[in-house]
Amino acid sequence: FFFKQKTAYEMLRSLVGSEMCIRDRWYQRRVHGEYKTMLMSSVSHELRTPLNGSISILESASQEESIPESIKEEYLKPTLYCNKILLFIINDILDFSKFNSNKLQLTFIPANIEQAATETLQIIAFQGKKKGISVFMDKNNYIHNPNFC
Repeated sequence: FFFKQKTAYEMLRSLVGSEMCIRDRWYQRRVHGEYKTMLMSSVSHELRTPLNGSISILESASQEESIPESIKEEYLKPTLYCNKILLFIINDILDFSKFNSNKLQLTFIPANIEQAATETLQIIAFQGKKKGISVFMDKNNYIHNPNFC
């Protein structure tokens, strides 16, 4: 078998062609990443609008004096918490899209661990009650313990 030897010009041309291919692939990935970021941002904004409306209605209903406290505690508050958790998830998706586009800025704020644990427990207890399961938390042993975290 005889192999045709490439000239310097042909070798240089094939190298430039492969460099163009690499550059094109890099550009396509960049455009694809930007499109994905824009899509995630757009979808999360579209989901937040009706969710914010739902949260506003639930907050108004939970402050309505004509609704019994038992209904508020058993149905409105857990539903409101679930909507807020969903909003947090959507905000996390939006933050992820900002992270991908190098536009994420972190803000550190104080957190109320006891309130977060209580709200989470109410959601779990609401689901557990439907299944006949009682859920409780001993706040004194964990929440107020400085060695807990």
